[in-house]
Amino acid sequence: DSSDNIPGVRGVGEKTALALIQKYHDLDTIYADLDTIEATKSVKAKLETGRDMAYLSRELATIDCDVPIEVPAAMLPPDP
Repeated sequence: DSSDNIPGVRGVGEKTALALIQKYHDLDTIYADLDTIEATKSVKAKLETGRDMAYLSRELATIDCDVPIEVPAAMLPPDP
């Protein structure tokens, strides 16, 4: 999806990617044994070529909940 500027794997569309994730649950499982997944040779080749981009895209789409944030006391709500 170009609206989020996260590239994904070139040539693998939303429908194909969604079907793979629904069937194999996550990226690591898909790449664990790429030769045995149910996909065309073309899709497997695109996934192999785009492996780094797939993992980069996952990282870009993941919200990091462990980022330290300092909030100035003036911005905190008053005690009840």
